[in-house]
Parts: sequence; structure tokens; C-alpha cells
Amino acid sequence: MMPRPIRLTHRFTLIFAIGLFGLTALLAVTIELYLKQTLQRQSGLRARSLSTSLAAVARPYLLHYDYIALQQMADAVQDEPDVVYVVILDKEGRVAGYGDRRDLVGAQLDGLANQRALQARGPLQQEVDWADPGRRTVPTVEAVSPVWQDNGGGQRWGTVRVGLSLAAVRRDLWRARAFLALVFLVGAAGAVATSHILARRITRPLQRLVDATGKWESDAGDWDYKADRSEDEIAELASKFAQAAQSLNRQRRELLAARDELTALNTKLEQEVERRTGELMESRERYRLLVEGSPDAFVLIEGSRFGFVNPAFEEIFEYPQDKALQENFRWTQIIHPNFHRVTRERFRAAEEEARPFRMEVVGLTRTGRPINLEIRGRGVEFGGKAVLELILTDVTEKRRLLGQVVQSERLRAMGEMTAMVAHHFNNLLAVMMGRCQLLQMRTQDEQIRSGLAMIQASALKAGEMLRHLQEYYGEQVDLRFGEVDVNALLRELTLYQENLWRTTRAPDEPLLSIKLDLNPLPAVRGSDPLLQDVFHRILINASEAMPQGGEIVVHTEAQEDSVVVRSDDPGVGMPEETRLHAFDPFFSTKGKRTRGLGLSAALGIVQRHEGRISIQSAVGQGTAVEVILPVVSRIARILPMAELQPGSGPAIPSIEAVEQQAAQHAGQGDHPAQAGQAEPPVEGEDLRQRHA
Repeated sequence: MMPRPIRLTHRFTLIFAIGLFGLTALLAVTIELYLKQTLQRQSGLRARSLSTSLAAVARPYLLHYDYIALQQMADAVQDEPDVVYVVILDKEGRVAGYGDRRDLVGAQLDGLANQRALQARGPLQQEVDWADPGRRTVPTVEAVSPVWQDNGGGQRWGTVRVGLSLAAVRRDLWRARAFLALVFLVGAAGAVATSHILARRITRPLQRLVDATGKWESDAGDWDYKADRSEDEIAELASKFAQAAQSLNRQRRELLAARDELTALNTKLEQEVERRTGELMESRERYRLLVEGSPDAFVLIEGSRFGFVNPAFEEIFEYPQDKALQENFRWTQIIHPNFHRVTRERFRAAEEEARPFRMEVVGLTRTGRPINLEIRGRGVEFGGKAVLELILTDVTEKRRLLGQVVQSERLRAMGEMTAMVAHHFNNLLAVMMGRCQLLQMRTQDEQIRSGLAMIQASALKAGEMLRHLQEYYGEQVDLRFGEVDVNALLRELTLYQENLWRTTRAPDEPLLSIKLDLNPLPAVRGSDPLLQDVFHRILINASEAMPQGGEIVVHTEAQEDSVVVRSDDPGVGMPEETRLHAFDPFFSTKGKRTRGLGLSAALGIVQRHEGRISIQSAVGQGTAVEVILPVVSRIARILPMAELQPGSGPAIPSIEAVEQQAAQHAGQGDHPAQAGQAEPPVEGEDLRQRHA
């Protein structure tokens, strides 16, 4: 709440009163200081006169050590009015006479005032707070007169100290102050009354002007004002005011007529404004829903810089909107350099022909992460200039899902083909094995039996290869799923693999090691041997991509309902084209010495665990393989080998046996650095439909 303003009359009164108060207070302080100095000077002169006279009289007695006469003189001076004390000191500084205090004769006095008196080389005057025998402090002015052996100098033979009370001086000062205060109050009251009367005479005409203007607040008020006749400036102001009032009265009547006309026009205008405002608000709401709420980035490009971006631009490219609208920010910062030329040509053609276009390029986020972009746009005219209106859509997820579908369909087709081949081939192998066994029982010829054994061994080897294909593309029927401790599995595998490297690698080969960065994990639902086989293939491939040796870092962490295992190696890396085909069956960059089924097998095992596997790599920057396994799996149980009916078909070797034989011929699969990456597998019902 604003304070109430002070009226002009009160302001004048206050200013005059403050000025008078200041002058009166200054005068009172000056008079008080003068009186105080005068009274103190008179007291000091009297004390000095007493001390000088007493020193002159006491000199011969001090020279003759007549302490009795000195005490009598001190007692005599002590009886003088306002004398507080009289002290006569000998040349050693002891008391030779003390007024009314014979008991102190011969005593040594202490205190700062006494030391100053003994050290004074001439007459001295000082103010002392003297404590009387009743322990009451008395303000005192003291005069000190040294006594010399000769009148003109020589040896100092004593000191005379005389103290006069300042109490009477201070009483006189208080009386003077009371008188000055009374005069001040009376003068102030008169000054306030006088200043108030003068202020009223000055402000009375102004108050009449205020009263006249108060009548103008209503339309029916009195606008005619007549000023008093006078010859001062205020009267002239009132006359001018009266002329202005008459002129305003005429203008008022004209304005009232114009107001009625404007009221009618405003009524129609308000209705039109309301209608247009409603249309504008509806248009803005459509714009907000379409542009600001769109998951795609809407942008306007003027020349090569951005003139407008919507909030989705920040979500896709991770650039704030204010950053994107700066003068030095260009569209080339969000497009991969490999696509700058073709994009610039399409933009130029769209501006010149004003036709819509559509293209797909690779974009870059603020962190340098590549994304797949679909650009749709056209050339338009905005603000008198030709600009580009673009819609940027992030199709990275769409491409990933499409890759998943293609990979799933590829694996499904390979699975169907493998199942058909395995069915017919198993029948042929069964016939071959049966005939070989019959022929072995019917012949005793060692050469023939040796040939039959070779046929039998070849059939078994063909069965092993068939079993390997079924592992990649068929159903796994020999393992039971249960709870698997991934951290414990990785520790055992690391111990085994490092021991294997130490015993099998040549002494001059670079050292390889595995660093485990394991965080607490929940148990996952799966098969311990199969998962161990997946991580074993990843570590083997990582070691093959590290010809200079080094350290493989394996990191685990829990993310919501999944377990993430990440392997990072500082190997040679791989190009993007190779990464895209890493999980393709029979794809290898190692030549004929490998089958190209290592990572494909790992992908099949991870898919059977309803998980995902992905690869990130770049040439010269190493490779990272990430495996994500769900904590709760929909696969509850797969029949173990022991529950199959005996004699149901030829025995097929285990995964370990197949891997051991494959390692003797062609090594361990393909590494991401020499292979590539496939998109994450399809989860859920698609996986079970593929298996079905």
C-alpha cells in the first residue's frame, strides 16, 4: 500500500521548521562549547595560581626538610573552596604534605597522573578523575608546579600538585543547557506557527485550483472557473487555468459527440475482432498440433542456414533450438559429409523449380552418431525470399526393424531348408551305416573291413556337419533351460581362455588378457553351455582381431528387465559394409580356412534365449559386441537328450565335439572386425513362429 503523500502546506511548514531547528541547535551547541571552555579555563587558571603560590612558599621548607610546616600549608590550602586535594612531594617523589591526610606523609603515590607530575619540567595542567576517601570519583583539573633548588633552575627539590573540582563547572553547564533548551523549544514553537501561517497563505490559491479540477471528474461537472484578482504568479497561473478550462469545455462537448459515434463503431469492430481472433486461435492450435507436436523435424532453410526448427529437431539431432537458429549454424552440420554434394544439388533444384522432392541420406547428431534420414521438402516463398520447407524423419528404427525382418526371414528359410535336408540326409546316413555294419559282420577281409570303417567314419562326420547345421537353424532339443549366473559363467570362461592362451600361443606372440568389469546381475533364464558358447565365440573372434595383443574388456550391468554383456577390444575394427553382413551364414573375411558360421551360430543361440546381439565397430577403432538377455524368458523347458527315446536315430555329436573338430580344420568362426554386424533379432511371438 502506497503511503499517503504530504500536502504542500505541511511540506513548507516542515522545511521552515527543520531549518530553524538546525540553526537553533547549532547556536545552542556553540554557546555550550564556549561556556564549557571558559569555565574550564578559569578553573585551570585558579588551580595554576594556587599551585604556583604554594610552590614558592614551600620551597624553603622543602630545602630544609620541614615536613611539618609543609603539611600545615597543605591543610591550609585544602580549606579553599572547590579544592579537592593538595599534595607536596619531595625530591624523591614521596609525600611531604597531603591536605587533611597526614597518614600519607612519607608514602610513595602511584598512578599515571602522579608519574606525569613527577616528569613535568615546568608548570603542567591536566584533567584527573580523583577518587575521594569515600570512593567517589570527582572530575578534577590539576595544576602541577615543580620546585627547583635555585629559582632559576638547578636540581629539582619537589613538586606541588593542586586539584580543583569541576563539579561546579558542570552544574553551571547543565543550567546553561536547560536554559538553551527552553529557548530552543519556545523559538521552535513560534517558528512552526509562523511557517504554517506563511505556507497557508502561499497554498490557499493552489487549493482552490485543486477544488476546481475535482468538479471535472464527472461528465455533468462545472467546467467554468473564475480566478481571483491578484498580481502575483499564482494568480496569473489561475487565470491561465481558467482559459484552459473554457477551451477544454468546448473540446469536451465535441469529444462526447465523437464518443457516441465511436461506441457504435467499436461494437461492430469488437464482434469482428472476436471472430478473427477465434479463427486465429484455431489456426494456431492446428499449427501447434501439426508442427510442434510432430515427431518429425519441420525446418525452413534460407540459403544454407536455418530460419525455423520445431521441438522435434532437438530430439532427433540433439541440438537446442536456439543453437540451430544461430547465424553460423548450417544444414551441413546435420548431414553426413558423404551426402553433402547430392543434398546441395537437390536443394538447389527444389528452390529453382519449386517442386516437391524426397530423398534418403545419412545424418549426424550433435554427438556424431549417424542416423538414417528421410527428407521430404519443396521450395516455397517466405517473406519475399525463396526458402526450403523440409520435413526430416528419422528412419533409423524403421531400417533396423526392416533388417530384423529380413534377417528373421533369411534364418527361417535356412531353417526350413536345413530341416528338409537333415530329414532326407539322416535317412540316407542311416541306410549307409546299417549296410556298413551288415557288411562288416559278413566279411573277414581286413581290407574290405577297413574300407567299410572309412565309409562309416565319413558317415559319422557327415552326421556331425548335419548336427552343426541343426544347431544354427534347427530346434535345440538336448538342453534344459534354468537360472544362469552370467557373472560366474564369465569368470570361469575367462580363467579357461587365459590359461588356454598362455599354453597354446608362442612365446614371441603379443600377450592377450581379459579384464572383467562385473556389476551385480539377476539370474537369467537359459542354458549355461549355450551361453558359454556364445561368449566363447565372441572372445575368440576378439583375440583374432588383435594381432598386436592387448586387453579385452568385458562389462556387465543390469538394465530394467534385462542383463547386458558388452565386450570391447582394441582390435583392427572393420568397415561398415562388412559390419552389416557379420551375422550372415557362411560370410567370412578370413578366406577358405573358416566356414563363416561363428557369429551366425551365436546369433541363433541368443535368439533362442529371446535376446539381442549387436556390433559397433570402425576401422582402426576396435569393436564392441553387446549381448542383451531378458531376465524372465517365455521359454520354460526344452527336453534334454536323456529324455529322447533310444534308437530314434543316429547319434549326433555335442557342440563341444563339433567345435573341437572344427577348430582343428578351420579355426573359430568370424570376428566382428573381419565380419560385420546384423540388426538385432526379432523377439517374442515372431521367434516362436520361426521355430514352429
